[in-house]
Amino acid sequence: MRQTVPTPRSWVERAVGAARDAYPKWRALPAPKRGEILFRAAELLVRRKEELARDMTREMGKVLAETRGDVQEAIDMTYYMAGEGRRQFGQTTPSELPNKFQMSVRMPVGTAGLITPWNFPMAIPSWKMMPALVLGNTVVIKPATDTPLSVVNLVRVLEEAGLITIEKGYTTVCRRSIIDDPAYRKAMTFNGQDVAELYLKVLSLGGKSGYMKYRTVPVFPQVGDKINKAIERIATKQQGARDAMKQAQLEAIEDLKKAGVKLDA
Repeated sequence: MRQTVPTPRSWVERAVGAARDAYPKWRALPAPKRGEILFRAAELLVRRKEELARDMTREMGKVLAETRGDVQEAIDMTYYMAGEGRRQFGQTTPSELPNKFQMSVRMPVGTAGLITPWNFPMAIPSWKMMPALVLGNTVVIKPATDTPLSVVNLVRVLEEAGLITIEKGYTTVCRRSIIDDPAYRKAMTFNGQDVAELYLKVLSLGGKSGYMKYRTVPVFPQVGDKINKAIERIATKQQGARDAMKQAQLEAIEDLKKAGVKLDA
């Protein structure tokens, strides 16, 4: 197979800086042109489907029938978002004020920091990358540490299609940098450590309906219910999100103590 190496923070900072610097030019490229790049990427994915599926099977163990489906998900999403390059419609509405015209347009927001899991190592990255890219955002992605190859392959296809990328890397340093860097205007995560901090960052950037799974939940469902209720409050109302989660955690600790769990073991 192939070998990956840990990513020093300086590489991550370089990637973030490059994404930030590339944003004005990428945003200024007409959306149909961005869509054409994604269309070329989809065509390349089709031609290399078998090769990419076999790489994925070697890397993470799914049978070929499953990995072919994973690559097909990426193909479908890339074609779909390529079409969105010509469908970024806004709205016009009548104004109640004289001599006023009302309209809305879709606008990119900046750089998206993406952290994706191992179980669908090309499908899920495509679900997050392609919509962000076609709308004019730039992206820094950290794939799952166990399955970086499929994301590397996807990025190489995008490069060949005309998209410029800078750095590739992974590990905790990369993940922590994505969490901490103020340059990100959007943050999305599906798994991994530091999920609580990422969850709160997603909320602060306008995301909602995230989920946090505690190891104690299957054994102590009453604790899980308490945490989940706190998450529901956070997901629908950002105000006081940290305080709500902290209080739920404190209550969960007390419930565990009452259940006889030794938390200092």
